[in-house]
Amino acid sequence: MMTHKERMLRAARGEWADQLPWAPRIDLWHNSNSMRGTLPPPFGQDATLDEVADYIGGGYHKVVPEFLKVRSPEDNIDRGLGVYRLRGMAYRPELVGVEREVRQEGNTTFVTYHTPVGSVSCKILYTEEMKRAGVSITWISEHVIKEPGDYRAVGYIFKNIKIHPDYDNHREYQNQVGEMG
Repeated sequence: MMTHKERMLRAARGEWADQLPWAPRIDLWHNSNSMRGTLPPPFGQDATLDEVADYIGGGYHKVVPEFLKVRSPEDNIDRGLGVYRLRGMAYRPELVGVEREVRQEGNTTFVTYHTPVGSVSCKILYTEEMKRAGVSITWISEHVIKEPGDYRAVGYIFKNIKIHPDYDNHREYQNQVGEMG
């Protein structure tokens, strides 16, 4: 019998497998029910997504990152730029020559980036309603580029971003997923 990973790889190559690969995307359902304390039996309220997938016989759906299950707030604070430092990534971006100012007001996070050529800002929203619904990523309610002059500061940020290898992070994630996805 093939593993979930073998089935997925065969399907990706256009080859036949012993059965159709199945890796259900149940993360939104899991997030919502975990948040509300309504995971059904036989699961405890601390059951992980992988434990649910194991129980129903599915592979692990790991194509979409877990944007909100971060190691530190810095992992997704730069979402407004499209820059992430998530579990499983084989690299870690560093903003160089940029001063980041972060302020939280209720459900909104305000992030301002100060560069030598100007400043840009964004607003990121994550409400209680979004949490209860299982939403797995924050909403960018105000983008960093709002007018043509903002391109210069954003260009500076990306021109100076430094990418560091983070192979141990990726290897750890691979080991966690194993033959399940």
